[in-house]
Amino acid sequence: FYRDGEIPREVQLHLHKDSDPSDTDGKRKAVRWRLRLHFDLQQLGPLDIDIELQYPALSATFWSQQAPTLAQLNRELQPLRQRLQQLGVEVQELQVRHGQLPAPERNRISQRLVDIHS
Repeated sequence: FYRDGEIPREVQLHLHKDSDPSDTDGKRKAVRWRLRLHFDLQQLGPLDIDIELQYPALSATFWSQQAPTLAQLNRELQPLRQRLQQLGVEVQELQVRHGQLPAPERNRISQRLVDIHS
């Protein structure tokens, strides 16, 4: 829960971790986190955020159905990118999209392993 002004609101959160500590040949696999958030904000309306983190790299997509919210998000992308880079994050992609996070994406289970030593 969070407060939107004086109104308590619920946050929908989906967190998924793709990892395997080691392969059968002993190689370590990269851990990839996927975080999906949904807010219904009083002034901004519904907002979905899809974040993918494979440290130190990060990608994020912000979804909104409202033009003013899209415009505000677009204005804030560059300052967000700069702040993340100051914190040592390699920002691969930050984008804003009209609409909402597609339904199949909301509950998809993915199995991706990345060999970081090859």
